[in-house]
Amino acid sequence: MRLTSRADPSLDQEMLRSFIDTTFSADVTSVHKKAEGAFGIIYVVHMTRDPGQVVIKAHKFPGRGLAEQRQLEALRKYAPVPVPHVYALHIAPDTSYEVLLMEHLPGVEGRQLGELDEKARDKVARHMIEVQRALHAVRSPHGYGPIDGPSYETWWDYYGQRVRAINQLIQHPRSPEEALPALIREVAQHALDRAEEILGHRQREAVLIHSDYCLGNLLFHPSTYQVTGLLDPLDAEWADYELDLIHLTKSQGKRYHLLETYQQMLALDQDFELRYWFYMFWTWLYYYALIGLYDAQWYPACATHLKQVMMERGLMEGSARSMIVES
Repeated sequence: MRLTSRADPSLDQEMLRSFIDTTFSADVTSVHKKAEGAFGIIYVVHMTRDPGQVVIKAHKFPGRGLAEQRQLEALRKYAPVPVPHVYALHIAPDTSYEVLLMEHLPGVEGRQLGELDEKARDKVARHMIEVQRALHAVRSPHGYGPIDGPSYETWWDYYGQRVRAINQLIQHPRSPEEALPALIREVAQHALDRAEEILGHRQREAVLIHSDYCLGNLLFHPSTYQVTGLLDPLDAEWADYELDLIHLTKSQGKRYHLLETYQQMLALDQDFELRYWFYMFWTWLYYYALIGLYDAQWYPACATHLKQVMMERGLMEGSARSMIVES
């Protein structure tokens, strides 16, 4: 599961100009490095002909550029708001970096909206959740799985593969230095053992999720707060819609009460808290499994939350429960 990390995929001016010339037969007038994340580096490039400016994203890991292109195509097909069109996918010479040239959409990134009053924050939250619920209304005719297949009849048939692969990695680290704390490993094993009890009934039709739906990946009109763009899916797929909800609290999402807004629009059952922390725990371990991302405070906190809610529901019994409490 672990992706092979590459060196810093920063693109020099010559390479950027080459991509623009190849795709648009245009000259570059300016280049701005906009952002860098765990998976890629974003540039905004202005040029001498239409469309005037584009976004260039250099991916740090093999296969992620092509995967994002396919996910963006699916989101463009179904989303009620603009999703960037991919003009081209290039492979950077001598490096094999996958580089996407994408449409530049107007709007202000959600994290940069500034200090808004309560009424404005409510508008942001309502518009954002309306878009997410529209995505979750899109049903897969084939079942659960990646955007371009294969498909699985049940949610656990698909998602269980990911969880088991993650658990295998963390229970059998390649070196002592890569071993995670005992609390995390113990909670992971016990959560996997009870996973079908936790998720086995999630057999509604598979829906389209973005998989990183947070303020940082949406654009907004600066005065009406309507969503003007949906960006950067991490693993858009056909899944249980609740897997998409754990990202709402990221990027200042708690300040906008996004999860609460979703719950106001769609009532969630009494076991949602259990599934929420199950998904939160395994999603962050998924990032660890993919790229080695680890936060020494947040990961144990996720394990503790999941442990507590499992204990409250009688899902941590006997020696396993005692062992984890003592850790």
